[in-house]
Amino acid sequence: MFAYVVSALMLAGEAFLDLARAFGGARLFLIPLACSAVAAALAAAALVVTCVIERRRMRAILDRIVPPVVVQQIIEGKLKLGGQRCEVTVLLADIRDFTQLSEQLSPEELVVFLNDYFSRMIGIVQRNGGCVDKFMGDGLLAVFGAPVEQKDHAARAVACALEMHFCLERLNAERSKAGLQPIRFGVAINTGAAIAGMVGSKERMEYTVVGDVVNTVSRIESLNPRLGTELLATEATYKLTQDLFAFKAIGRVCVRGRR
Repeated sequence: MFAYVVSALMLAGEAFLDLARAFGGARLFLIPLACSAVAAALAAAALVVTCVIERRRMRAILDRIVPPVVVQQIIEGKLKLGGQRCEVTVLLADIRDFTQLSEQLSPEELVVFLNDYFSRMIGIVQRNGGCVDKFMGDGLLAVFGAPVEQKDHAARAVACALEMHFCLERLNAERSKAGLQPIRFGVAINTGAAIAGMVGSKERMEYTVVGDVVNTVSRIESLNPRLGTELLATEATYKLTQDLFAFKAIGRVCVRGRR
């Protein structure tokens, strides 16, 4: 729309030039000068609008690749290489028997399935105030409590896990109607201290959380098949949310790689 307005005004400027030529006299050089100034101002305005449109387009692209809250903090100069210590709750959701599922689908079909699955799960993470940290094949790692501090990060993570469970039930109902096998997954939640921030180098960096809390949640999730469970939370998460949700004690387990 702006481009059409600019074109119309430019044509109007040329019309004024023709009118000035018709009158002739000493005023002839004044009107084209004014029109030239208007044209220059319009050209500058068009350039500004183009830059704004391009910036919004790039922002929209970045928001699909990097969590919007992280993009905003980068733009504001709040995130630099390095990080800060904070308490977070991390959630890891992993599809069961993904290798077998992959064998049954073509690469194109597999990508379509993952995009549909992740679209549903990412929406749930965002609705509960979480930040998707990364995808690990068929796994999704989400963080609550960073980069924006949340006092109720543990409760948000548990609520997210429960909503994921009900979402998977709906997805499997759709797959059943289409004659497809149901999808199973396992979710683990852990709370603890971490370093959250930009990791990498000046040439290539990404926002992530680093710490034992992340390593442990991966180990906890791998216990789901052995224990016959779907949603597991550590004691650290339980202590912060026991008054809000119903839990069943599994007992103490030996986590691989930990003393």
